[in-house]
Amino acid sequence: MEVLEDSVSAWSCKQVAQWLQERGFGEYVELLCGQHRLDGPSLLALTEADLRGPPLGLTVLGDIKRLTIALHRLQRQNQAQLEELGLRPADSSPAEQLLGTAGREWSCDGADRRSILFRRLCSLMGTVFLLRCCTMFVTSLSVPGQHLKCVSKTYGDIWGKMQRALLIWSGFGMTLTGVQTCGDYMFSGHTVVITLLNFFVTEYTPRSWNLIHTISWVLNLFGIFFILAAHEHYSIDVFIAFYITTRLFLYYHTLANTRAFQHSRRARIWFPMFSFFECNVNGPVPNQYHWPFSKPAFMKSMIG
Repeated sequence: MEVLEDSVSAWSCKQVAQWLQERGFGEYVELLCGQHRLDGPSLLALTEADLRGPPLGLTVLGDIKRLTIALHRLQRQNQAQLEELGLRPADSSPAEQLLGTAGREWSCDGADRRSILFRRLCSLMGTVFLLRCCTMFVTSLSVPGQHLKCVSKTYGDIWGKMQRALLIWSGFGMTLTGVQTCGDYMFSGHTVVITLLNFFVTEYTPRSWNLIHTISWVLNLFGIFFILAAHEHYSIDVFIAFYITTRLFLYYHTLANTRAFQHSRRARIWFPMFSFFECNVNGPVPNQYHWPFSKPAFMKSMIG
């Protein structure tokens, strides 16, 4: 009897026939290998739908299921060869096949997942605020309320300008820390922050936490309302901030969850930072949590 090679993709029809004989499917050798010339690559690509439908048309349910299980086991043992052939495991869902996450397991611990979330937050926040800085140079708007004082200041030398920039940076650009800026109305930074936090809460918490998601959205919308009510920004400022933040979040996560795009040449050329940050991420980050303390007990049981 011919010895089977380790590489299934190199099997001939005779070796496939031997594999079928060894697993108790000898009655289908003539159909699969004789009539339809099934070799190694075509065996790896074989699915339950192929077994049921024409031209094979197997009718014995038990044989179909047992052969399907054997095929799944063979495919899992040869995932590298499947990818070389441009195939996915047969037991993967259509969504997994579309996202390119089939057959991949999350092996990193909670700390690694938290680092992924943190760098995504920093990447998105930094990108939006970089865009906001660019709009300040090309867009000039008057103050939206009479309570806001906007008077131009002059600095005699470059050192004075650097000190001013350091003051704004050290205070995170917030009025609460004593930073007073003028002309940065397009677009609303407050709306960016609360909207991005809302989307991170709703994206990275279990789908069953409907109360948390509702509270997060209510706070987001109320925050936008109070920004407008206090005449801190124009309506267009808030609308553009909300639109840009939500679109960027959705686009980023769509690309991040599509593993096939992460390693594409186009991603490395047009989005080098994205390709660098997401190179070790195997699809969507699982929403798995644990409560690090023994008390209160209801929190531990709720979070798991």
